[in-house]
Amino acid sequence: SLRGNVCRPFQQNQMLTPREGDDAMYPDVLVVCSDGRDEDPTVDEATVIVEVVSKSSREGDYEFKWESYREIAALRHYLIVEQDKRGVSKKRAA
Repeated sequence: SLRGNVCRPFQQNQMLTPREGDDAMYPDVLVVCSDGRDEDPTVDEATVIVEVVSKSSREGDYEFKWESYREIAALRHYLIVEQDKRGVSKKRAA
């Protein structure tokens, strides 16, 4: 639950680098619940990540990005929103 935490939402202009050496990613929406500074151009963790997928991005969002995102210790929810049809998939990090 995010209740009781100081969390900040960011749109697609916030760079996320979950692991050192990984390519930077720009999720459509992410929520950060940490003491990071607001002016940091890059974050290395998020509590919630939302990706809106199209036909061309579906494979990357379901597979490649999830492989990196699931290593984020703070991650609680990864939501994948289908652009072309009704549907939201939810993945939970261990």
